[in-house]
This record gives sequence, C-alpha cells and structure tokens, in this order.
Amino acid sequence: MHDKGVARLGQDLIRAWNAHDAERIAGLHAADCSGVDVGRSGQRHGREGVRQAAEAYLRAFPDLQLTLEDTLVEGNRMVVTWTARGTQTGSVMRIPPTNRPVEVRGLCVLTVEAGMISHAVHHWDVAGMLRHLGLLPDLHELQDDT
Repeated sequence: MHDKGVARLGQDLIRAWNAHDAERIAGLHAADCSGVDVGRSGQRHGREGVRQAAEAYLRAFPDLQLTLEDTLVEGNRMVVTWTARGTQTGSVMRIPPTNRPVEVRGLCVLTVEAGMISHAVHHWDVAGMLRHLGLLPDLHELQDDT
C-alpha cells in the first residue's frame, strides 16, 4: 500500500469514529491486530478487542467527535494526530458520568499491512480529560510558591 492509501486509511478511521460505527472501526483492523491505549490497561488483541474498546468510549461519550489534525506517513507506518470532543454521560475508566464536556488531544501510531491496521499505539492526554471532568486541578491555577 502506498503512502496515499495509508493516509486514506487514517481518514477512514476518523470517519468511522465520527459515525459512531464500532464495527467499521474494527473492520479497518487486521483480524490478528494488536495495540495499546494509554487509557486502558493491557494490550488489545483482534478486531473484537478493537470493537469493545470503541464501544466503551462511545458509550461514555455518545456525542464524541474527532477532528483530524495531521497525518504523517512513512512507508507502512502512520501517525494520526487528532482532537476529540464529547460529553461524558457514561462511565469511562471507572469514572461515573459527570455530564461535563471534554476536549482531548491525542495521536495514534499505526502500522498498516495488506491495507489493514495491524498494530496501533494510542497516546492521548488522559490528565487533560481528568481536568475537564473536574478530577484534577487546572495547571494554570497552580502557582510556584518559591
């Protein structure tokens, strides 16, 4: 798959998230894919693991929308940077619903083989989400007393 095809896969992934289509999200991944997400413990394996993770985030943020910020492609590897916005009306990371809006930035490092995502590493601002949910202080409010 050439660079444009790999980049298109990243765009398709964002569109699937914005359509709230967990099956389509999973379908962009290889059957034996693997990955990690800083917001979830352990490794994720297979399309079923991808689908379950997507469904959990979509339940927690039913109005979730992602904005594609940038895509960098080199060979069969791609970095997709994004901003996610949504309102937490369901549990996430064992945090009960707060009904508060969040805006979170993140990136995915994706490996593509045979036109499918074979490995994914998801890095995103968990602390920023916790601040939006009122669970961490705003860093701008903290002052250095020295």
